[in-house]
Amino acid sequence: SAARPASHLDAPPRTMKRSQTASADAEPETKFARTTTIAQSVAFITCDAEAQDILSVRDRRGLMKAVDNVLEAGANIINIAFPMTADTDTWRKGDLVDTDTILPEILSFLDGTWDHRSAGPLLSFFSTSAGTLRSELTLAITSDYLEEPLAAIILTLDAPTGVLCTVNVSVPPLQSRTRGQLLGDLADAAEDTQAGNILIGGAWADSVLFTENQVAKLSSQFQLFTNAHLCLLTYNRDSSPMKCFPLDTGGPYSLMGIWESTKSLAPRRLAKL
Repeated sequence: SAARPASHLDAPPRTMKRSQTASADAEPETKFARTTTIAQSVAFITCDAEAQDILSVRDRRGLMKAVDNVLEAGANIINIAFPMTADTDTWRKGDLVDTDTILPEILSFLDGTWDHRSAGPLLSFFSTSAGTLRSELTLAITSDYLEEPLAAIILTLDAPTGVLCTVNVSVPPLQSRTRGQLLGDLADAAEDTQAGNILIGGAWADSVLFTENQVAKLSSQFQLFTNAHLCLLTYNRDSSPMKCFPLDTGGPYSLMGIWESTKSLAPRRLAKL
């Protein structure tokens, strides 16, 4: 059958491997049980490769509108990944988006509870409401299959929904085998954090269908969500599957992922008097 357009997210996410069934031994709630749902909201934003002159009023306004929209939607982690050029000379010289020029403006949207990290064409912001930062890794990925180092930001947090790892990356056009190796290495790095919830996302050039095929080969059961060339791979062990949806950000592409965890606030049974 024909592949669906990458920007359509009205269908359920593709499960790349056979999903595990829900635990059958979960104890049913009694009428006395009180529960609350705790949510973890992660947003990813990227722009068109040909529209990343963020010094222009139009493109800057579009990006700031995207940031404002994901904040309004309740994001407590925001990852921004600008597309990478296919020109390795430009890549080598670092002649990419200068994130330092827009960082102050983005920070003006955030209060003192937020922190941030940056690397190459990547910006990652996280709020104290997202949890306590457990570990961080800003990588310049080097390998025999890459002509030049590739930046990635890996943050691991003790979040309300369990240990959460987010990977922010921008992948330029690469040979198919190279892209597959890179995806495997990123998944391995995220799994090494022992996080029960993993989200790998950002700007992925070239074929989304290829990415889907490569996700199916990963050892863990990741799900793939796409919006144009913005891709998110999600894995969950400690909470319910992630709900993912696009936001209208007036130009840049965005996806919002929400994990929910239901926790008991009281004993399931009252002691007999």
